[in-house]
Amino acid sequence: MSSMAGPHEPGPDAEAAIREYRRVAVEEAEIEAAADAALFSFTHDVLQSPGAIANVVRHLRPGGRVASTDRSWPGSQDLTANG
Repeated sequence: MSSMAGPHEPGPDAEAAIREYRRVAVEEAEIEAAADAALFSFTHDVLQSPGAIANVVRHLRPGGRVASTDRSWPGSQDLTANG
């Protein structure tokens, strides 16, 4: 693998970064990188915290996007997940 990462290739340090786990409140997390996007997936508790959202969004690059998915959206009780 080259030292330059393409749009869908992990960089040379990606594997080491993936293996680093931290247990800390999102509001207090020291996010050391800028991101193009943030995904909140089944994180209802995090989405209830303005401080947590602000900490994540603060680390997005200009024009960065945010997406969220959860099964507890209002009215979702009437939806069937798999058909």
